[in-house]
Amino acid sequence: MSSLSQVAPGYRAHHTLPFRVEAVRQLRRRRTLVMALVLALLPFVLVAAFAIGGAPEGREDRVTLMTTATASGANLAATALFVSAAFLLVVPVALFCGDTVASEASWSSLRYLLAAPVPRARLLGSKLAVALAFSAAAMVLLPLVALAVGTAAY
Repeated sequence: MSSLSQVAPGYRAHHTLPFRVEAVRQLRRRRTLVMALVLALLPFVLVAAFAIGGAPEGREDRVTLMTTATASGANLAATALFVSAAFLLVVPVALFCGDTVASEASWSSLRYLLAAPVPRARLLGSKLAVALAFSAAAMVLLPLVALAVGTAAY
């Protein structure tokens, strides 16, 4: 048996870098908290904009985005998704999935992860699983907050 195939006693690759460790690391990052704050504040901005904007004049018989959004909390949630789908909801996915390994490299913490006895596939798989989970959470956070804010406001 060559020295390259020997494994340290007690080492089990499937126990290295568990999901929760990577999730806690990502959750503590400032960019994750800022993204959650932006997504949580958007419904409040929409309610304020609809309140400040008032009713459109000369369009009493037409259905507008504002009349639909201010009808109920569910409509505000749908409007928040519609308003943010083109740009804002793409950002968390790009941030969590596209920048995970690159940010580790720029923060010089990737070399420590690569020096640890973590198989590369496990490292990337763990990062991808956490990134997808955080992206899904971001996609759920916006409509849930909008539903709560819209229900309280309308």
